[in-house]
This record gives sequence, C-alpha cells and structure tokens, in this order.
Amino acid sequence: MNLSENIKNAFNVIDKIYENVDKLMRYCDSIANDCGYEAVTDKFLRYKSDSYYGGWFIRSFIKLYQLQNDKKLENDWKNGPIFAMELSFEDTPIVYLSKFEYENISQWTKGAISPTAYWVFSEPIDCQGSNFKEKNLDNTNVYFISEPETENIKNKYWGVKRVVYTTTDLLQLESNNILDKVFGEFNILRNL
Repeated sequence: MNLSENIKNAFNVIDKIYENVDKLMRYCDSIANDCGYEAVTDKFLRYKSDSYYGGWFIRSFIKLYQLQNDKKLENDWKNGPIFAMELSFEDTPIVYLSKFEYENISQWTKGAISPTAYWVFSEPIDCQGSNFKEKNLDNTNVYFISEPETENIKNKYWGVKRVVYTTTDLLQLESNNILDKVFGEFNILRNL
C-alpha cells in the first residue's frame, strides 16, 4: 500500500469514528428524558482551534445533562448538579461520567454554553496542572472526587464545589447498554 492510500484510509477511519460519536450522542439525547434527564446543550463542547493544528482534530466531546425534576431557575438552568458525559480519545478511548456540584448556579448568566467552554467540564477531571485535588472516593479506584484547591480556582470554574466522576471503556458502549452504562452511572453519581 502506498502513502496516499494510507492517508486516505486514516481519514476514512477518523470520519467513521466521528460518525459513530455523533450517533452515540444523539442516541443519549433521545433517551435522556426517559431516564429522568434532559440535555442542557444541543451542541457538544470541545476544544477546537484554527491557528493550532492540534485543535483541528477533536479528541474530546462533552455532552451535559440535568435532572428533569430539578427546579428551573430564572436563568433557564436547573437548581441542581450538571451531569457530563465526556467521550475522550486523548489516550485509549474512554468515557468520563461526572456530576458537577456548584455553589450557586442561579447566579449564572442566561443562555446556552458555548462549545468552547469545554475546559470548565474537562479540566477539573484532568487534575494535572488544573489546581484541582483528586481523591479516591471508595478505595476501589471506581469513583473519584475532584475539588478546587483554592477559592480563586473555584470561582474560575464557575463556582464548582466538587466533581464526582467515574470512567468506562468507550468501546464497551452499545445501544443495548447505554441506559445502564451512562444514565445508570449518572443515577449512582446522584447519590455520591
């Protein structure tokens, strides 16, 4: 096989991966209501850059959800935690499932989150260099808590008090187990 064929095949693989990521996120949005959640954004959050080639290839896709039954605030947010599903291709394909608890979400501005606000939901989990401290919640390396180290860091990340999260292998997600592996985990995180 020549170099041109290899390049063409590599782009075909990436295209197919993006197609499957889109299907997965759309499917999660379509069943969220049946699971007691609602999608917060219609678009996924991500890092993208036109001036830096590393930002041309999207490696992380974040979808946000809130509980349907939480009280709606004047700013259109719900008075409760935000649940995040991050599909990450940084290393091995992995899914981060998180619950973000905030000091006062009612003070947020009204309107949708920009897709470029990914860092608010990605960096508290990737604790290296983000000024968040992480600890194992249950000594089994299944659930983790990430908390801002200072008041300034808490404020920088929109008043986040703590993040509780877990991971799962992205390649294990299928349409017949999304209820358990995504929304079932969100239900567990609700109680942690």
